[in-house]
Amino acid sequence: MADEAGEDSDLGSELVTHASSYEEMAIGVLNECYNDDEERTALILVRELPNWGNQTCLNVAVSADNKSFIAHSGVQNLLTEIWMGKLSNDNNYWKLWICSFFPFIIPFAGVVKFREDESEEPVEVIRNPDGSLKNLQKKSAEDLAIVKAMQYQGHAEIKEDMLDESLHMVTVQNGGGGDATPSGVQVKTESNLSASRASLFQQGEEYYHQTANVDILDSGKELSWWQRFVLFYDSPMITFRHNVIEYLLFLSVFSYIILGNFKEDISSLEIFLVFWVFTLFLEEFRQIAQGESNKWMIRLHDWISDYWNIADLATLLLFFSGFVMRLIPETLSAARVLLALDLAIFYIRILHIFSIFKNLGPKLIMIQRMMVDLLFFICILFVFIIAYGVAAQAIMFPNTTTFAEVVKGIFYRSYFQMYGELFLDVIMGDSCNETALPGDPDVCPEYSGIGVTLLSFYMLLSNILLLNLLIAMFSYTFSAIQDNTDIYWKYQRYGLIKEYFSRPPLVPPFIIFSHIFFLGRFILQSCCGKCLNSKAGEMKQILPDTEVSQLVKWEIIKSDDYIREEKQRQRDQIDERVGHTKDRVEDLLQKIELIFADPETGAPSKALGLLGEKALENRLNRLEDQMERTNQAIDWIITSLSENRLGHKEGPPELKAIEPREELEDLSSMTEEERKVPSTIEELGIAIHIKARTSPYPNTAIRRFPVPDGKVSWDTFFNYRPISYTHDSVLAMPHYADVDLLDQPKSKRQILNFNEMDNECKYDRRSYMGNYNVQDGLPLNPKGRTGVIGRGMLGRFGPNHAADPVVTRWKRSPDGCIMTDETGKRVLEFVAIQRRDNSQWAIPGGMVEPGDVVSLTLKKEFGEEALGELDKKEEEKKAISEAIDKLFKNGVAVYKGYVDDPRNTDNAWMETVCMNFHDEDGTSVGQLPFQAGDDAQGVRWQRVSSKIPLFASHTAMLKKVAEFHNAAF
Repeated sequence: MADEAGEDSDLGSELVTHASSYEEMAIGVLNECYNDDEERTALILVRELPNWGNQTCLNVAVSADNKSFIAHSGVQNLLTEIWMGKLSNDNNYWKLWICSFFPFIIPFAGVVKFREDESEEPVEVIRNPDGSLKNLQKKSAEDLAIVKAMQYQGHAEIKEDMLDESLHMVTVQNGGGGDATPSGVQVKTESNLSASRASLFQQGEEYYHQTANVDILDSGKELSWWQRFVLFYDSPMITFRHNVIEYLLFLSVFSYIILGNFKEDISSLEIFLVFWVFTLFLEEFRQIAQGESNKWMIRLHDWISDYWNIADLATLLLFFSGFVMRLIPETLSAARVLLALDLAIFYIRILHIFSIFKNLGPKLIMIQRMMVDLLFFICILFVFIIAYGVAAQAIMFPNTTTFAEVVKGIFYRSYFQMYGELFLDVIMGDSCNETALPGDPDVCPEYSGIGVTLLSFYMLLSNILLLNLLIAMFSYTFSAIQDNTDIYWKYQRYGLIKEYFSRPPLVPPFIIFSHIFFLGRFILQSCCGKCLNSKAGEMKQILPDTEVSQLVKWEIIKSDDYIREEKQRQRDQIDERVGHTKDRVEDLLQKIELIFADPETGAPSKALGLLGEKALENRLNRLEDQMERTNQAIDWIITSLSENRLGHKEGPPELKAIEPREELEDLSSMTEEERKVPSTIEELGIAIHIKARTSPYPNTAIRRFPVPDGKVSWDTFFNYRPISYTHDSVLAMPHYADVDLLDQPKSKRQILNFNEMDNECKYDRRSYMGNYNVQDGLPLNPKGRTGVIGRGMLGRFGPNHAADPVVTRWKRSPDGCIMTDETGKRVLEFVAIQRRDNSQWAIPGGMVEPGDVVSLTLKKEFGEEALGELDKKEEEKKAISEAIDKLFKNGVAVYKGYVDDPRNTDNAWMETVCMNFHDEDGTSVGQLPFQAGDDAQGVRWQRVSSKIPLFASHTAMLKKVAEFHNAAF
């Protein structure tokens, strides 16, 4: 429609914008469906859409040229299943090749695996009131969707927690009365839910019922030996392999005939080759006749739109033209030339085989695009060739009457001069005949100097300007496709799979039997439409009406989920912007507080927003006093000049009276609670983690699944689909990491010693917060959901213990006195390090290594991060160790528990022991030179204040330290 808008560019742009918007929504809904149920997503893609001319979602996406939709994982998995047919993905390729040449071994069990052979475990199903059965291997996801669908239709009284209560397990014995079910199947009765996969279990049928359309489902039926044979050769992948072998043999026969067996007498091999090409023509005609449209013109247009079909048409026309000329003795040589050119195009047709390869397929698209660029370039180049050729011919060889000589002078010489064949002997007249008349072939040129000058300008434009323009066009095309190689290849892969899905299993020339069968079936259907209700297979999955209805309901639910999540994402973006603005404002306030510091203590103001703050008030009072003194001095000067008659004759001017300022309220009587500005989560009384739900996850672009505040607790119901992430460094199994439980099936997961001391790995898995819950072999974060499962950047499942030493001293003025804030409380300083991974300031600390105790970790981490102990010499290390031992003799535990760390996940979280080591007189660590080391890139003394942004929950820990020392915060 945008192309039909014509010159109305605004309308065209608007239509393109709408198309992009709907494409994005389609991909979003597809992604939502695929994450919930891959099998149902595949069914949605290939089911018929009555409102769209019985097309499928896949066909609509291809018609709209939506490459991103086709490149989606859900569509590609579907295409892979169609490509394999009923063959299992577990087959070895060499076995498939052997079976292709020795088909009698296909029926033997274990040689070739089919999808029906993979169903070894009993299938758990439920029975509906009508006797149909429903697969419940994915009970939780499907039944929840069914319940939501029933709510959507108006059954508001149905609740999600009624799902398990409506299902009752019963056992059905084969051989008793009633309907029999497949062997090894457990059956459940159901009163409220409809069957989602009733078509998989057909009563009374023992063997699989084959269909000509797409069949991506596992029927659970047994395959007969004949069905195994047919399904093997009916696989598009096997058909493709056989056609590749057939095509190479065809080229070999064709090449042999052209190179050494092309004589006047037609050989039997040549007749066989003609028949072979005739079957190729019939196959192309079949592709047009069995097109999806009901109109021949549309079918022909769709067929001719493919570049490879144009190549096929050219090869067939050239071959039959050459064969007709070959029957005439006078044109035998011309026929050989024509057939040789035809063979060259047949060889180029081999490139189509490369479409299946991911590395070579995009290169074919590059060649196609570059051919278009080359066509436009030739149009520009032709103008320069004509301009130079006509001018040069008219100047140097005037009055030439022979048409062949004119064409040669204009096009032949001009074209090859561009490649370096300059024809200077002709231009300069080195080999000319001076007695030749105008129009003779060897006539001498006139004005050779002008000809050389024209040639130089022509070479400059063609070889430098135009050829570099062509290179630039090719480079742009290459970059545009190379940046989207995966998308282009996946889109191209769809066309190849569709072609070989509809192609008969037999290869040319034996494909003639398939064509005879199709012709007979067409004639029979034309004469008696009711006698045979069969047609060519299509890339559609035929489903019963009940299952189609269920799929539509489920799709509507997933669409609503996508719209809701998209709105939530937009809200999160706004909240993130507000958060950035808040951080900037807080940073600005801190800088302003430093500017308006208390002149007596030098301490920053704690509540600048309150009127009457001592620091700001004193500065304003001093400014007003100075202005008042200045006014008094000016009044005295005016009075003196007036009394001594040195001023103006009219006397002093009348000045506007200034009212005395009102005394502002003294806030010294305000309580500390009234002056307090909350800054941390704990101060606000919020018991949920915040930083553990922020996105993106540290040092990645991974965004957590959004978890609202009201849905953090595990006790609240939530349509929760967290992101699974564990860093590669953790998966590499360093000494501090557990095995990857998520990589193991739930029933076979290794049981770790959660909530107790793990003596096997010498690690304490107990939490300071008490026992935590373990579900499906995985521990649950005691603070609730985080939006990520796995371990992230943490090594252990469950609590990851750390130790944080808070080393403090009193902040002193240059004269050695302890400084106080505006409330009279003494000011503390602590040793702060700047983390190397995120550049945030934090308390020194680290993870408790297996076998270590907390006290040892406290000393080690402080020495490595704050004092650079790792880079010191042995004598310096000894002095540092003695100073640390002296300081760490008397430590006070200020906090033990959960840390709101951005690295936390649903299954792994940080817990710490925070110890305060106070240097009362500043003679211990206060005298040691700081040096950042290990994980720190900076170290300094930092004031203990609620206004300083710190990593994780370190601000809350410092608050407890300040309360313990009755210091300012």
